[in-house]
Amino acid sequence: MSEISLNQKYCQDCGPSQVNHLIARTSIRLAFIIRLITKPFGKIEDAITDFVFPKIKPSLPSVFKALAFIGLGKIADSPQSDDIMRTTCIWEAAVKRGIVMKQFRIFNRPCGIFFAEFQGEI
Repeated sequence: MSEISLNQKYCQDCGPSQVNHLIARTSIRLAFIIRLITKPFGKIEDAITDFVFPKIKPSLPSVFKALAFIGLGKIADSPQSDDIMRTTCIWEAAVKRGIVMKQFRIFNRPCGIFFAEFQGEI
């Protein structure tokens, strides 16, 4: 019978699934540094979004209608055969609640862009 000899050091933390510790530690350190560097950008993005989005939100349905008018998409009033189950559930829930819903479909392909009207509010 032949003997299999492993000339590897046994690591108590890794067990039989050995990893290169230098690479693992370097990856952890780099992730920490990148997280520290990019954290302020997240706060800036949040501030811009909180300021800008409420101002453009009312005009978004008009933007989607304009995109549909120039042929970059289509506005659907009902579920389509190629919609995923989640979209179908959203449509069904809207109908049950009396919500008039529309979906913007980029190049007539399903995507998650919806706008709805409920009690006169868009």
